[in-house]
Amino acid sequence: MNVPNIQSLTPLRGIAALLVCVYHFHSKYVLTDEILKVTSFFSKGYLWVDFFFILSGFIMCHVYLKTFSSETSRVDYNKFIFSRFSRIYPLHIFIFSLLFVLEIGKLILLNAFQYKLGSEPFGQISPSRHRKLRSIIPTIFLLPNLGRWNPPAWSISAEFAMYLIFPFCLRFFIKGKYSQVFSKMTLLFLGLLVFRLFLEESNGRISGLHPSFNGWVQCFFEFFLGVLVYRVFKEDLLRTILGNNLFLVAVLISIAIIMHHSFNDIFLVPCFILLILSASYCKGFISNVLNTKAMIFLGDISYSVYLVHGPLMEICENLWELAFKTNLILSLSNTVDVGAIVVSFLFLSLVICAATLTHKYIEVPFKRRLKESQFSNKYIFT
Repeated sequence: MNVPNIQSLTPLRGIAALLVCVYHFHSKYVLTDEILKVTSFFSKGYLWVDFFFILSGFIMCHVYLKTFSSETSRVDYNKFIFSRFSRIYPLHIFIFSLLFVLEIGKLILLNAFQYKLGSEPFGQISPSRHRKLRSIIPTIFLLPNLGRWNPPAWSISAEFAMYLIFPFCLRFFIKGKYSQVFSKMTLLFLGLLVFRLFLEESNGRISGLHPSFNGWVQCFFEFFLGVLVYRVFKEDLLRTILGNNLFLVAVLISIAIIMHHSFNDIFLVPCFILLILSASYCKGFISNVLNTKAMIFLGDISYSVYLVHGPLMEICENLWELAFKTNLILSLSNTVDVGAIVVSFLFLSLVICAATLTHKYIEVPFKRRLKESQFSNKYIFT
């Protein structure tokens, strides 16, 4: 399917993935009280997952609007789902396999050499209960609760669930007049607001609903907000305002201020919407910076960056403990100021190197092989 890329959005994926990495790294190792007194920016990095959800809906609508705007044929639906599966699953299952082997290694060390490396093997909390063993099936089949193996991967199951319903819901969200589109956006935003307020009041738990499904509900609101944002983008009525470089700078500053001062998370949702629209329209200096080869490459490897950084932290912890007989978290917990910056830079560099390898040798080739397989040719594309 030859749909032109909105190139300025690709680097934003890479930046968002790195900010999520920084959040997880700082929250686990170097996010001390001294840093929190200065800024809440690093502790709010998880909010860029919301950006991913909105952007995903926007991009899916951009690529598949013509395919599903009138009808949803079985062949087109199968092609779409298989395409999304081929995109996200190979790297996901590769990392799960790597972590599974790591747990086996920890189990061998514990039973054969009485050496406990890091946490209990397979997340054992009692002789008969292993949290990670219980989540193997959800992890393999992209169901909720797969985050016990690779915590950032919880969003994969939520996104894939949206892919399953996207072709059938698209027509409802994009049809209607411009005013109706804004009405739908308002309703989705209010629904998201009510949902988040309810979660805050109920300590993140809804009676009768597994906590893992919270992410699915959040993703639904934000994904289809992204679909509606694309309709606004296509109308082109706001290009003059939103396509201005100064407007894009103002949006970026607003996001930084909200994260710095730890305002309510919901305020970032409209900012992310404006960021996507402004970056899509914008031409000039900022667009030129975003479209450099380095930034485009960072966007291309963003999925690997997002999935790799969590396991990489766990592997580094285990290697550190084997080499120095001490806990990496304790070693870095008092790292502040210049030390924190240096350590963060080194970690991000390591993540980018690892993500480059997994993108080149796992993501791209296995996606191609799946699409060229006999199974896809026989059952998916016919």
